Order: sequence, then structure tokens, then C-alpha cells
Amino acid sequence: MKKTPLIALCAALSVFVSPLFATSYNYTSTGTWESIVSASSQILAADNIYLNGGTAMSISSDVGEYLSRITIGNNSGAASLTLTNGATITVKNRVYVGDRSRNSASVLTIYTGSSLIMSTAGTNLWVGNAQNGTNANGTLYLRGGTLNIGQNGLLVAATTTTDGAVTSTGSIYMTGGTFVGGSSSTNITVAGSGANNPSSSGTAIFSLTGGYLSLSANNVLVGANGAAKADARLTVSSLMDKARFEVASAFMLRGTSSLTIDFMAGTDWKNKNAILEIGGTGGTLTLQNTAAITLNFDGFDVWSGAATDETITITVISYSTLNKAAGATTEVVGLDDTLFEYSNLTWGATGLTIDITFKGIPEPSVSAGLLGLLAVAFVARRRR
Repeated sequence: MKKTPLIALCAALSVFVSPLFATSYNYTSTGTWESIVSASSQILAADNIYLNGGTAMSISSDVGEYLSRITIGNNSGAASLTLTNGATITVKNRVYVGDRSRNSASVLTIYTGSSLIMSTAGTNLWVGNAQNGTNANGTLYLRGGTLNIGQNGLLVAATTTTDGAVTSTGSIYMTGGTFVGGSSSTNITVAGSGANNPSSSGTAIFSLTGGYLSLSANNVLVGANGAAKADARLTVSSLMDKARFEVASAFMLRGTSSLTIDFMAGTDWKNKNAILEIGGTGGTLTLQNTAAITLNFDGFDVWSGAATDETITITVISYSTLNKAAGATTEVVGLDDTLFEYSNLTWGATGLTIDITFKGIPEPSVSAGLLGLLAVAFVARRRR
């Protein structure tokens, strides 16, 4: 009879035994993860790592893989975790940024050269999760480096409770780096998961101003349906290297939700793909009656090599199909009408496009004449 090595037997038994002896590791110290957490006892799949209220930790090396959940801030208050100087942490369970962390924001920050990797399917990244009668507030800053959520979902300002009114606030600010992952069997919800409890509310900001984002989902749900109180704001800058959502079903703006597209100076407009790309096997963009789209030209400027009266066509959003309710609005703001004019704002079969014409720089004499007319009008107004 072949004998099973003792080490292998212990490893097999640990799969069944560890959930029975789950441990919660509650940390209240401020310092480095390497000196505080990594020095602790072995952490198993059923365990929980809590960075409790007031805790501030940083990681600056590869600390390996953790089987447990990691919670940054809980019902004892807010906490923070910062990844810097080439830090890497791999997590095989859920990650919470602000789980019942009351009203102060718990914060996860990832800097250039650092990585957080979620390696196991069936878990999620939560940024703001209110439940059990306790509010939540979470903020994620991706300032460089890599955030890879694996084959998991993303929930921003979630209210996963049915017991009383709670408020969840969640914010993601991406200014650089790489944000990837997701799966066609999971959802991305931005203040959209509280429909089962209309007395609760979620407020979410998802701001994409720089870097590379490519996320997959069954649905991307921005805002909530029905009576649920949700304020969801998504902003996408033309300076993103890529902002793409691969959806098996649809990308939806629901309830009180807004999408702002920022047209920024420094963009290579003649070689730019769509600012926001909706792709995948579904690729549908759904805009409900209350959805608001704003095309913001406050940061726009003359493009390289522009000639007077030259017109460029910009693809704002690309999609496979469009499902746009009559009440959904599209507004153009901030365009300098002394230099530019827009036309042909079109929701087409596969994309939203707009034409921008450069009028040329006003001649000094014209500018002086305009100033003179303004001065005369001002004096005439004062004499009334």
C-alpha cells in the first residue's frame, strides 16, 4: 500500500480545517506592511486582514501572495494602505477599501512601479461598501503602476444591505498606470448595487484622466434603477492612452448618472481612437431617460498643424449598438467660440462623433475693434 507523505496529508486537511479556525488579524499600527503584517503568523484562506481605524501602512517590496481577505478600514474607522517603490502584493480573496468605515475615507494608493494583483476568480474589489447599518467611504488612487483585478468584479459605492438606511461613498481617481481585468460573468457597478434597498444611497466618482484602462464585464452599471438613491459620475479624459470596457451585455447609464468627456490640449486628435470605447460581444451603450452626457472643451486648444477653416472629426464614444432614451441629454460646454465652432454632433450607428472647425487666430485689428465695441457698449450702458 502506497503511503501518503505526512506533509501532503496535512496540506489536504488544511483545506477543510482552516475555515473552522478562521482568524481575524486586526492591525492598529502605523508603519510598513513588511514589518507588521508579514511578521505575523501564517494567514489562511478563511482569515481576514483588517487595517483598523487610524492605521496607515505602506508596502515597498514584493510581499508575496495572501489567501485572506484584505480590508482597509472597517467599522472601527478609516485606514490607509500605500504601495510605492516597486511594491507588489497578490491577493487571492476580496479586497475592500472602506468596508463600513463610517464617514471618513479609507484610502488605497498605488504609485508607479507598484502592483496589486487579484489572482483568483470569484472575488471582488470593493471601493466603499456600506452594510449592517454602517456607512462607508473608500477612495482608490491609481497614480501609476498596475491594478489587476483578475477575473473579478468591481463595486464602487456599494450598499449591500437591506437593514435600514446607509450611505456609501466610493471614488476612483486614475491619473496614470494600468487598470485591467474583469470577466464577462461579473459586473462593474458604480453606485449601482443598492436597488434592493431604496432607503440607502450611494455616491460614486470614477475619474479617468491618464493611463491605460481595459476592463471586462457582463454589464457596466453606472447609477441605479428605480427608487434607489444613487449619484454616479464618470469622467473620461482624451489624454487617456486607452479607456475601454469590454461588455458581454451593455454599458448602462441609469438613474441619476452623468458621463463627462474632457477634450484636452496635447491630444493627438488626428490619430486618436474613440475617447471612450465600448466593445465586447455585446458592446451596447444604453442611456436611460435621466442620463446626462457632457462634452467639456474647457481644456481644448488648437491642435498641432491646424490650418484656418480646417475641420476634424472626433469620435467621442464608440459602441456596437445604441439604446438611447429620448430624455437622455448631450451638452457641449467650454468651447472657445472665437477660435472654434462645432457641428454635426451625431449619435450614429456605431459611435458619437463631433466636428470641430478651427476658425484661425483673430487679426490684431479685428481684436482691437472688438475691444473698442465692447468699451463703447460698456459706456453706453453706464449712461442709462
